[in-house]
Order: sequence, then C-alpha cells, then structure tokens
Amino acid sequence: MLRFQTSVSKQTGYLRTEWTTAIQVEMTVTITGYPIDKNGKMWTTNGKIAGKGTSKTNYSIDTTGGQSGSSVYRVVNK
Repeated sequence: MLRFQTSVSKQTGYLRTEWTTAIQVEMTVTITGYPIDKNGKMWTTNGKIAGKGTSKTNYSIDTTGGQSGSSVYRVVNK
C-alpha cells in the first residue's frame, strides 16, 4: 500500500475501476500499452468486443508485441 502526505487525487485525478462479467459483444473498449513498433511510446486504441467465452474475450483491436498484459477497459463518463 502507498501512503501519500497530500491528497494525490486533487492534483492528478483518478481512474475509477470496477470488475464486471457483463461484457457485451459490440461493446466499445480501449487498450493502452507500449507496442514494440512504437519505440517505447504509449499508444491507446479502441474497438469493439467481437466475442466472449468462459475464460477469454475476443476484440477487434489491432495490437502487437509489447501490449500483452495491457488492460482492456471501457470508458464511461459519469
């Protein structure tokens, strides 16, 4: 656990997260990572969920080496 002397969220904001099993085909999602062909620069791209199974989700987003382990997330403006 990290403990800060000041309130970090007032200066930097925060990313609210939640877990869901309610992934829907055609739902728009985003992937942010460091593709090997982009010289260490962070890239963000989005696309749609193409299918789902009991242990994996298929998406129609172009990714490459270096992005394995990147989060697949949905942006919701609340």
